[in-house]
Amino acid sequence: MERQQQYNEDWLVAVTTDHGRALPNGNGHGGQSEREREVWFAVQASELNDHFISENLKHVDLYPSIARHLNISIPSEIEFELDGLPFIGPVLTSHLSSQVNNEKNTILLDWEYYGVSDSVMGNLYYSLSNEFSTGGMDVYESIGVVSLSRGQYEWLIPDSITNSGFEFDNKKWIKLLLESPDNKSNIWVSLD
Repeated sequence: MERQQQYNEDWLVAVTTDHGRALPNGNGHGGQSEREREVWFAVQASELNDHFISENLKHVDLYPSIARHLNISIPSEIEFELDGLPFIGPVLTSHLSSQVNNEKNTILLDWEYYGVSDSVMGNLYYSLSNEFSTGGMDVYESIGVVSLSRGQYEWLIPDSITNSGFEFDNKKWIKLLLESPDNKSNIWVSLD
């Protein structure tokens, strides 16, 4: 605080743990359970947003928050691939989740909306590749424009991509991306 006041410096200080703990006894870690990925944060920053006070703050939110604090512009093709969201500054959507209905061949997408206007629109995209994981770029195709205030969208999966996607862990996956005017959220969805 003293350096901010005396030298006009703009600081972001974030303290967190490197992991949560495994069940049942709270010892150990190394897996991907929700409890092992759950961590606490202590942050001193201006412009903390609704995503920060939500229950879903994750380690992956540090990188986009630091970049935003330093006014570093992340290229869209990289931002499309980020798993985290900035916890400072404006954020219109977060907590993107999905439910696959194989009988109806649909994916129901849900998200939190933090705006006040019912007229803010966003864009939905999908990608059938995961080239980014090996240094390449993924191609995203448009699903359409959605009302962000509705907080959900049911997508009828086209027959042409029902059996498409990239292989991971012996399953077929597709990446979905929700783009709002302030931020982007993505999610991997298993089509199997």
